[in-house]
Amino acid sequence: MLNNKNTRLWIIFFTIILVIVVGIGLAANSKSSVLLNDANYRVKEILYQHPLYSFIYMLDTAPQYSISSDYKLYSKEINDEDWTMQGELYSYEISKKELRALFVLPSDDVYKAINKTKSVYRADTYDDKNTFYLVLQLANKDVLLAIGYDREENPHIRWLFRLEKLV
Repeated sequence: MLNNKNTRLWIIFFTIILVIVVGIGLAANSKSSVLLNDANYRVKEILYQHPLYSFIYMLDTAPQYSISSDYKLYSKEINDEDWTMQGELYSYEISKKELRALFVLPSDDVYKAINKTKSVYRADTYDDKNTFYLVLQLANKDVLLAIGYDREENPHIRWLFRLEKLV
């Protein structure tokens, strides 16, 4: 009778442990992939501005961005009411080395962000400057947006923003 009671306690104990482990696993998986789309963003921090351009953004003048549910990227200037579509985001394969090469004299913060990059999406505008946008999702769930020019002789990034989702 004593042995039967101990067996029941062990079964209950292991069942509780199993439920806890499965619950933690499911909770961790649900947080591991943050959806980028169907959200509006503001610039939280300006991580990089190309040193050879005279026009710069400040936090209070930087555009807002929106990623629609079908992964179209929109932007609007602070004083505008209407959103302008910049392009359709698609998954983009780029090495960290290739990404670093798009910056001129980046800070350590830029290098740290690039090293934490988990996934990259790209949108092309097909304008006369060959403007492109890169949306970078970092391992810590931060979202960065880079704006650059895909010039044949000198492809480079002009701005890198840390975005904050608007509620």
